[in-house]
Parts: sequence; C-alpha cells; structure tokens
Amino acid sequence: MSPYVAIAAGAQVANGVAGFKGNRAAAKQARQVAAYNEQVTQNEKILLAREKANQEKLVRERGRRVYGQAVASVAASGVEISGSSYRALADITYGVEKDAAFVQYASNLEQLKADYSIQQNRLESQAKQTAYKTAAMGSLLGGVAGASNTYASFT
Repeated sequence: MSPYVAIAAGAQVANGVAGFKGNRAAAKQARQVAAYNEQVTQNEKILLAREKANQEKLVRERGRRVYGQAVASVAASGVEISGSSYRALADITYGVEKDAAFVQYASNLEQLKADYSIQQNRLESQAKQTAYKTAAMGSLLGGVAGASNTYASFT
C-alpha cells in the first residue's frame, strides 16, 4: 500500500471525525440556546403577570375613587341612597369588577401564550439537536466509508 493512499484514507477519517465533533458541538449549543430562550420567556412571563396585577390594582383603585365620589355627591345632594342612586352605585361596583375580570383574563391569555412559546422552543431545540446528532453520525460514517473506498480502490 502506498503511503499516499494511507494519508488520503487517514484524511478522510479525520474529516469525518472533525465533522462528527463539530455537529455534536452544534447540538450542545442548540441545547444551551434553548435553555437560555426558555429562561428569557419565563422572565417575560413573570414581568407580564406583574404588569397585569398592577393594571388590575389600578382599575380597582380608580373604581373605588369613582364610587367614593358618587357617594359623596349623593350625600351632598341630601338624597337618601335608595332606588336609582343605590343602583347607580351598584353599577359602578359591577363595572369595576367586570374591568378587573377582563384584565385577569388578558393576563391568563398572555401566560398561556408564554407557556406555548416555551413548549415550542423546547420542541424546536429537540428537533435541531436530533438533526445535528444525525449529521454527526453521518459525517463519521461518511469519513469511514470514504477511507474504506479510497483504500479499496488502490489495493
């Protein structure tokens, strides 16, 4: 066997091993990127929940102010609270609770969206990792097969 054949076969094996290592490193990098993206999405989810809780708090505070102003206006007018005045105060209370419920609902939707985003990132990461691992094995096998063909064609 010629030393050139051995060198060519060795180079093909080395190329396959280098491709294998590169693809394995890419799979590891894809896993790390997915973990980072998941953490970022978790942090965003927490911030969104805090923001919606603050919005709900503001809705309720404003509602209490409006309710207080309405009670003060009715009291200043000298009218007893019954009938339509009482109903108006009840409508204010129900409206505030309705608005707060909408804020809670929006918060729940955003939390669900963040959860789906996390799950999607996980699935995409797993698919990328599998593709890189498969490519790594293909590269290794291709290098060995190429070396075998080189050796066989010259012997």
